[in-house]
Amino acid sequence: MSAAFFPLLIQIQLILFFLFFFVTVFLHLKTRQAHKFYKFWLISLFGTVFFLGYLSYYHSDHRHQKNHYTHFIHTEGSLYVHTEIVEVLKPTKFYYRYVGKVYQVNQKHTSGKILVKVPKTASELNLNMRLHLLLSANRLMKIPKALQPYAFDYAVFMAHKNIFHQINLDHLACRIDRYEGKSFLTLAQNLREHIKTYFKENIRQKSIYNMSVALLLGEKQNLSPSIYNDFKQSGTVHILAISGLHIGILLLFLNFVFKPLKNKYPWLFLFLILLFLWFYAFLTGFSPSVLRAVMMFSFLQIGLMRRRQSNIYNSLFVAAFFMLIVQPQYIFRVGFQMSFIAVLSIISFYPIFSRCCKVQNKFLQWFIDLFWVSLAAQLGVLPFTIFYFHQFPVYFFLANLFTIPLLFLILFLGFILIVLSFGSLNITVLFKIFTVLLHSLLQINFYIAHLPHAVIAPIRMSVLQLVLSILGLVILFYFFKTQQKYQAWVFLGLWIISFQLLCIFKKYKISQSPKFYIFQNYKTSISGLDLGSQIIIYGDSLRTNSFLWQNLSQHFSDIHLHKALFYQTFKEYKILYVNNTGIFRYQNFHPDIVVIQHSPKINPYRLLLHLHPKILIADGSNYPSVSRGFEQAAKQLKISFYNTAKKGTFVLK
Repeated sequence: MSAAFFPLLIQIQLILFFLFFFVTVFLHLKTRQAHKFYKFWLISLFGTVFFLGYLSYYHSDHRHQKNHYTHFIHTEGSLYVHTEIVEVLKPTKFYYRYVGKVYQVNQKHTSGKILVKVPKTASELNLNMRLHLLLSANRLMKIPKALQPYAFDYAVFMAHKNIFHQINLDHLACRIDRYEGKSFLTLAQNLREHIKTYFKENIRQKSIYNMSVALLLGEKQNLSPSIYNDFKQSGTVHILAISGLHIGILLLFLNFVFKPLKNKYPWLFLFLILLFLWFYAFLTGFSPSVLRAVMMFSFLQIGLMRRRQSNIYNSLFVAAFFMLIVQPQYIFRVGFQMSFIAVLSIISFYPIFSRCCKVQNKFLQWFIDLFWVSLAAQLGVLPFTIFYFHQFPVYFFLANLFTIPLLFLILFLGFILIVLSFGSLNITVLFKIFTVLLHSLLQINFYIAHLPHAVIAPIRMSVLQLVLSILGLVILFYFFKTQQKYQAWVFLGLWIISFQLLCIFKKYKISQSPKFYIFQNYKTSISGLDLGSQIIIYGDSLRTNSFLWQNLSQHFSDIHLHKALFYQTFKEYKILYVNNTGIFRYQNFHPDIVVIQHSPKINPYRLLLHLHPKILIADGSNYPSVSRGFEQAAKQLKISFYNTAKKGTFVLK
């Protein structure tokens, strides 16, 4: 993570890595003779691993490869691009989206990946399709950054996947070939398609089929937004991503199937379990969530077979270490963070919670244990849930109490059906049971998500509050585990005081530093005054289903709508709005900021010479040609110009 925020030249990284490496080796030899060098050896070892992470992060950025396509593209002329579809992404309202692997640019062999967008008016693409594209250089566009405050930055998200450009296939010269490759990923895709066809033939209801594919194969692209929102509101959205819970159930299933081999042929037993675990990872396309879970449970199973007391903490962190060495950018993925934190929280707090309630009835104890597991996992991911999603699902414990046992049965039966699919065996009874279980899962989450006050939102949390919340969990764990209760109470009390002071300071700071926005919103003019917990919106009507409204409603508890103003003040700034009425002449009035709206038919030079503003802003309601005209005039008159359509929302602090 340090390498992302504090980059160093590759030469400096290499020098520091080898320096710490040789010092570590030298001190290791000295430590054998004198134990006093041990602390220095630990420091040098930390430095070695730290700069190994720097090097790994540097090489994980594919743009540093000599044959990456970005070294062969130019800003003018035409490009001939040869790419192959290697991944299907979730479609948007207007586009199908795919990841394409770039093989050639202008007859030169290249590497790298791009985002391929296809209008929904055209036919869908499939994996392994090879596209031969002839396009002008400006059609290979950078993925646009977020243009609104509080919006999800898709460009940063895709950059962490080494995808930096996009192509829209609308009106492009394109030839499509079907490439029948024999790579491992192609074979995995063919197996997935076989399984999906098998399930589709036996499950008629579309929502149930999409749910089965999501839970068993990790393909969530076709899940409806309403179903996804129900799981999000109920606090069970984590089960939609194949992770530790799914792999743990698979491991139980495999241990049950191969149990007869455990005593007679222990190493064959271990080999078969690891083989099927990694085959399942291969089947799901080696997604990050599956990889980390399979790696962790592989270490766990090996430890158990060697008849040693397995340390699940070591298994967890070793899995994380190897994954981050191979692909350091996984650390920026929300799924990666929450998956590891959830498992870490379970193995830390579940043994503590489970001691609180013991009953004789094994079936009842099973439900109680499920509740403690759910509580422990939710406790760990709670700070991340609030930080990333700005909400807290109130009935998460109730939802997980019903959902986890159902998921156990669904996955157990689903794995059996996957095995049967390879023999093309249709057992109608199993599919009927499977369908009933999935339908029950959807209904339970629907009812819980629509209970009164199911979600507390919006909740705004800063990075410092997130760090302090994680520290609070560490102190809470120490409180339960330590024998020195007085010291634990002191730490807990200091943490509570610190967190309260931070919240008070944050609230005071926000109240003392309001922000003024000229929003980027397509074809509309919207401005806003951010007062911390509330925001005042001025301008055109803001639709409640718009993207801007959704972003604002996740961060502000109160949104007040007002009509557009022609004149406004913010602290010492005077702001004038000039719209299509063309009125801008006011006696003895010289605004600091002029906002151009709705493409006014005014000579830009005449307006600027009359008003002499410090800043000229063109918002998203203007035609591009009008914005360019004002930009050219502002440049010649040496006036600062800001176009929200290109740079995003203008923020005045």
